[in-house]
Amino acid sequence: MSNESIEVQLARLDERNKMILMNMENSQRDSKEAREHLEEAFESIRSIDSRLERLEGSFATTQPTINEFRSVKQKIIGAGILGRWVWVVLTGILGLLYTVREHIVAFITK
Repeated sequence: MSNESIEVQLARLDERNKMILMNMENSQRDSKEAREHLEEAFESIRSIDSRLERLEGSFATTQPTINEFRSVKQKIIGAGILGRWVWVVLTGILGLLYTVREHIVAFITK
């Protein structure tokens, strides 16, 4: 046995009990905060999941619009290519007419 008196031993035991009780209270408070954070995280995940479902539904309804956009885009590209060739041909014809203008005027005036 130790040479400490009973009162000192009881005081130490009382201090240890207070520390244990305080640690238990802190642990309970920490676990309560952890549960609250987990609930917030789960609610956030549920919110993201519902947003994702709405987004997938939105993509499903806009698919025809995307296909229409692609077809219009292809038509515009085709019209641009056709327009370029029309300009090339018209410029060539005008250049040719400008080059042989004297021969054409001479042919018409005869």
